[in-house]
Amino acid sequence: MNLLLHCRWALAYLLFAHFSMDAQVLGDLKMAVIRVSFPTENYPGVSGNGEYLYTAKRIECGDYTIDPPPHDRNYFRSHLEAADNYFRSVSYNKFGLDLNNSAIYPLDNESSYLINKPMNYYNEINQDEFHEKRITELLRDAIIAAFEEDQINFNQFDLITVIHPGVGQDFNLPFLDPTPEDIPSTYVDKNMVNTHLGGPITIGDAAIPHGIIIPETQNHLFYDETLFDQLGSPCDIQYSITGTLALMMGFAAGLPPLWDLESGLSGVGVFGLMDQGSNNGRGIIPAPPDAWTRTYAGWETPAEINYNDLVNIISGEATQIAKIPIGKDEYFLIENRNNWFRDGVSIDSARFVVWQKTNIYPEFINVLIDSMGVEKNEYGVITDVPNYDWGLPASGLLIWHIDEQKIRDGIDSFSINADRKHRGIDLEEADGAQDIGYVSNLFTDPSSGYWGDMWFAENQEYFRANADGSMDFSSFTHPNTKSNSGANSGINISNISKAGESISFTLSSSYDMAFLKDENKSILFQWDVDGDGDLDFIGEGDSLWWGDDIDMQNSFRSVDGKYLQVCVVQNSSRTSLAVMQDIGNDKIIEWFEFDADINNFVKVWDYKLAGHTGKTFFYADGIEKEIHYFASFIHRLINKDGVIELEEYSNKSVAYYSNNNPTVIIYNGIEIEGGEKIGGEFGESLIVDLDLDGALDIVVREYLNAIKGFDLQLNFKNGFPTNGTPDGPLYAIDLLEDEKPEIIYQTSNGKVKILNHEGKTLEELFLGENSQLRSLGIYEGHNSIITNNRVIKFKKDDGKRVNEWIHREGSPDHSRFLLLPEPFPGNESILFDKSLTYAYPNPSYGEVVIFRVQVGTAESIKINIFDIAGFPVQTLKKSMKIENSPISDDTSNHLPGVEEIKWDISNVESGIYLARVVVSKDGNSEEKIINVGIIK
Repeated sequence: MNLLLHCRWALAYLLFAHFSMDAQVLGDLKMAVIRVSFPTENYPGVSGNGEYLYTAKRIECGDYTIDPPPHDRNYFRSHLEAADNYFRSVSYNKFGLDLNNSAIYPLDNESSYLINKPMNYYNEINQDEFHEKRITELLRDAIIAAFEEDQINFNQFDLITVIHPGVGQDFNLPFLDPTPEDIPSTYVDKNMVNTHLGGPITIGDAAIPHGIIIPETQNHLFYDETLFDQLGSPCDIQYSITGTLALMMGFAAGLPPLWDLESGLSGVGVFGLMDQGSNNGRGIIPAPPDAWTRTYAGWETPAEINYNDLVNIISGEATQIAKIPIGKDEYFLIENRNNWFRDGVSIDSARFVVWQKTNIYPEFINVLIDSMGVEKNEYGVITDVPNYDWGLPASGLLIWHIDEQKIRDGIDSFSINADRKHRGIDLEEADGAQDIGYVSNLFTDPSSGYWGDMWFAENQEYFRANADGSMDFSSFTHPNTKSNSGANSGINISNISKAGESISFTLSSSYDMAFLKDENKSILFQWDVDGDGDLDFIGEGDSLWWGDDIDMQNSFRSVDGKYLQVCVVQNSSRTSLAVMQDIGNDKIIEWFEFDADINNFVKVWDYKLAGHTGKTFFYADGIEKEIHYFASFIHRLINKDGVIELEEYSNKSVAYYSNNNPTVIIYNGIEIEGGEKIGGEFGESLIVDLDLDGALDIVVREYLNAIKGFDLQLNFKNGFPTNGTPDGPLYAIDLLEDEKPEIIYQTSNGKVKILNHEGKTLEELFLGENSQLRSLGIYEGHNSIITNNRVIKFKKDDGKRVNEWIHREGSPDHSRFLLLPEPFPGNESILFDKSLTYAYPNPSYGEVVIFRVQVGTAESIKINIFDIAGFPVQTLKKSMKIENSPISDDTSNHLPGVEEIKWDISNVESGIYLARVVVSKDGNSEEKIINVGIIK
């Protein structure tokens, strides 16, 4: 029989507390404990009679009973000590209770404050709509009763805890609940108090904004002796209130709940305090908070680890949480949790060995006291446990997938883990199944977590879902290291070792990467600095530097301002650099030339342009040795002798070039000329031949986050527009072996996205929040993505250096130049591509129908439209002439591309129509029939 208890803390009430994302749960908490009782009577739906258990009561569970009576002041003082020891242990003594200045009221040992309402009033059956209000009233009624009798100065306390007789309505027992009116353990937050009481509870000089409510015990056996007849192992449902108290204290102190409050289903299960882990070890050994919660509380600081490192994580020690970034808001936290009380032996394994030898399965509490040396105090309470991982189901790594955006969205409404399919704090379960929080029909219910969820080499549950060999965690395992959007992170955690006090693994990447080791340097771009035919690196950081390889830095200028811009000089006989940087309110402009004798750059001249700051476009002429600088609508020439101001310009002089012909004109870097045809305002842009048809294409980022691709007629390319969130330049190069260039950009959340020539996302790379896409290049013979701190290699370089847009301005020399490739074989000989010729929208609900024809060498298009009976409806014609382009007056040749012809259907009735598309050239023609539906 499955005896796993499901925590169902009745906290669906708690909806609007406001937590900070930088909480610091530190220091010593002063607590006032108020014991209340109710009129003594037989309450059918409640455990007990409204009064505390003051008389010793034996239950048939051997020599040891969890939390035995009398439940007096000494008993509750013992539980404060237990909670204090727990928090000091898991916080490394950064948080706990101030026991000297905490107090339990009334001061008499066996006493309580009588509340003159029946006990079942506060959780009355069939009164669900009043439960939140009445549980809030219980906090108020308890405080008033205590003040009226003892005039307590509540200003001297940080937190009020109300204790009531009986057990809490906090567990699902494996049968119909006989006491549904037990009071739920609850954190009554300030919004509940404000909503139901009109503001803080004002008593004397104190204003009390919140408090917690817990029962005197969680041991049902004190109240229902029939459990011995109904359960095979009734002693296993003895629980201590230590875990309940620790959970509620954590909640009140600012640790967010990590289960789904609406359904009660687990979020992190038994692996964290702020879920079912509060009940670990029968409530005597509540689990430490998960790695994120300990970090959030300010108790630990994760260490970001490097790729290709062998990592060792020691259990039970501070600063032993490993952090692996995925993206701007996503990362993994890895911790080692060990439940051994001696080498290789846990509570469960010790119980199993006894069963093997004696055929008797010993009670948990017996093993805890007899074999582990944990002692009860004189009041029957276990107050200190050496290791709070003892209550876990196994030893091994816990790998947490953290999504900070999801946490920010859900922290105030206590819904961090409400969405089972996208949790803010998600355990990567090693068995490959997402069990936690999902109802299961398995004999051993894994819905709150079990030993198979932990990562250790001996875990055979892992190998049920993965190939034999070492225990690995990557983009190709179950579970995997992909982001929450499903993108590959490239993170490989391999060779996870056996369980132990120290567990090791290796962090690597599935991408072939080279890393910049000097954290004070960063990469800008590549250029052949020394003229040896190989691309070198040029970078910034604490200095400007260049190097033959990624880790060979030759510094030549310190970096001490902002808005640094570096441009390779065009048409220079040797490598020269133009450098601009803002210093104060001025722009410092410098000219450097490479000196082969010293194998480094030397400064030739500099100039201060007063009153100019910010990034702008410029390029440097190596023949005239002058810099062309465009700012404030003035074109300036700058050289060592000063500045010459040229004509005022409208920014239309900033042109892109392909094969030495100006092709695309950008207006103010914002709007494409002719943009009234396509709408939108645009930022970053590039030119490239997307589909290798020999014609130039334009790719731009709209400010509303669409990526738009056009041909020279400003018709959308196939697949465009496509959604995207670029946060910077667009680049293009052939990375993935299909000959066509991919579009590469970085998103606002740090992902590097790779799109194909039709705008489809092929890959997303998560390189860490500190990794910034800088350029593209060639490294060790491979086309590569270059970030500030690494190079990611892809396909082998073919050496052609065509159809690449590798820099914000096309090239590090700011040339805005694209060398076009030869047309893809076949495009230049066909009249049109039938597979890419269609009508849209289709069907049309009253919109204009557009026939899109992918033209090769055709000179004319004719579209004859018929109704379903074969009667002619309309004829559309178009002759392809280059003057249709808003970009160029060149009419010498017609290049392949898209032609779009509109059909006005305003006077056309609903129905099915046949469009016969005929394209022609020199007496030759080809055709395609397109069915078009019109619905009005």
